[in-house]
Amino acid sequence: MYTQRQTGVRTRGLRIWGLILLNLLMNGFTVILVKNYFDNNIPKDLIEAAEVDGVYGDCSGGDSVGMAD
Repeated sequence: MYTQRQTGVRTRGLRIWGLILLNLLMNGFTVILVKNYFDNNIPKDLIEAAEVDGVYGDCSGGDSVGMAD
């Protein structure tokens, strides 16, 4: 007679941790893709215009970009 295999707590726990790990890896990959897109596809004219308009710091990247007072 055929009996169904019961999935225990251990199996469900391993599946959940696998999904969490996959989610973290995909989020990191997405951040890298978006960062590379913005690093390579923002026109230099737009960066220069932002500097003229009062954005201070290095506009090509970093965390010091912001609006002047």
